Amino acid sequence: METKKLLTQLEECAKNIGIEIRYDKGKFESGFCKVGERNILVLHKNKAEEEYIRIIGEELVKHDLEKIYLMPVVRNYLDSL
Repeated sequence: METKKLLTQLEECAKNIGIEIRYDKGKFESGFCKVGERNILVLHKNKAEEEYIRIIGEELVKHDLEKIYLMPVVRNYLDSL
């Protein structure tokens, strides 16, 4: 699967389990944070798509995804982490 499609699938999965993804600029490390009841994954805007995929994937595997439909290639990627 091409990089952009995999990134889109991972973003959609995150949205489906209640994680908001934000792409921002600034001096910070990309990562997960909780603001009140909101789950937010902040990604540095100047990173490569491959880095976004890795960061989103590493966060997603911390959650129960069994009841979420994922394309086999996406599930295989997450299982490899």
